Amino acid sequence: MWAHAMHTYHFVALGVAPKKAKLAEAQAELEEATGVLNEARAKLAAVVEKLEKLEEALNAAVAEKKSLSDKEQQCKVRLSNADKLIGGLGGERVRWTQTVADLTVAVDNCIGDILISAGFISYLGPFTAEFRQDVGDSWRERLVEFNIQHTEGCDITQTLVEPVKLRIWQMYGLPTDPLSTQNGIMLDRARRWSLFIDPQGQANRYIRRMAKDKEICINGFDVAKLTDKNFLRTLENAVRFGKWALLENIQETLDAALEPILMQQTFKQGGQDMMKLGENTIPCDLGVPSCRGAFTPSTRLVSISRRRGWSLF
Repeated sequence: MWAHAMHTYHFVALGVAPKKAKLAEAQAELEEATGVLNEARAKLAAVVEKLEKLEEALNAAVAEKKSLSDKEQQCKVRLSNADKLIGGLGGERVRWTQTVADLTVAVDNCIGDILISAGFISYLGPFTAEFRQDVGDSWRERLVEFNIQHTEGCDITQTLVEPVKLRIWQMYGLPTDPLSTQNGIMLDRARRWSLFIDPQGQANRYIRRMAKDKEICINGFDVAKLTDKNFLRTLENAVRFGKWALLENIQETLDAALEPILMQQTFKQGGQDMMKLGENTIPCDLGVPSCRGAFTPSTRLVSISRRRGWSLF
C-alpha cells in the first residue's frame, strides 16, 4: 500500500511541479503588474490633486474676474455721476460766489441789524405798524449818523425771521401780514412775557393751536382767567412744571400776586431756581440760555386782553 501510494504521489508530483512553476511565474507577474498599477494610481492621484488645485484657481480667477467686472461697472456709474455732478455744480459757482459775498456783508452788518432788532423787541411791541416803521427809520438814520454798518432797510423780520418756523406759525393761524410776523418773532424771542391786545381773538386761537404741538409745547398748556378762583394755582403749576400758561381777559390792573411771575423774580436755593408766589416758595422752570444766546423758556406766560382799540394781531 505504501509503495502504491508513493508511486501515485510520484506521478502526481510530476504533474504538479510545472503548475507550481507557472504559479510562481504568474505571482511574479502579478506583483510586477500590481507595482505598476500602484505607481499609476499614485500618478493619477497626483494628477487629480493638481487638477483640483487648478479648478480652485480657475474658480478664484473667475470670481475675481466677476468682482473686477462689477467694480468696473460701479466705477463707470460713479464716474458718470461725478461728471453729471461736476457739470451741475459748475453752474452753481456764480451763486455760491454771490452767497459768500452776501454772507460776508451780513457779518459786517450784524451789529447794526441786531441793534435794530433788539430795539424792536424791547421797545416797539405795544405800537402800531406805522409807528414801528417811523421809529425804525429814525433808528436807521442814527446808525448812519454814527457810522454803524447795517443792512439797508433792516428790521426785525429781515434779521430774525426763520422761514421754516414762520411757515409753521402761519399753519397754526398766525396772520401773514408784516405786523403779525413781527409779533410772532417778538413772542418767540423776547425774554419778557407777552401781552396781546386781541379784540378779534386771532392771537388766542393762534396760541391755542400752537400749544397743541407737543414738539413746541413740551410740558403741556393751561388756560386761566383772572376771574377764576384758582388762577394762581394754575400759574403756580405752570411755573413749577414748565408749562405754557394763557391768561385771558386781562384788564387795566393786575393782581399784585402776579408780580413775581411778571417780573420773573427768581432766586437760588440749594442750586435750584425758586420763586416765591404768594405764601408758597416753588421751584421754577423759566428757561435756560440756548446755544445762540437767546432765552429758551420752558414756562411761557401769554396774557390776552380783548379791549377794543388797536390790535397787535
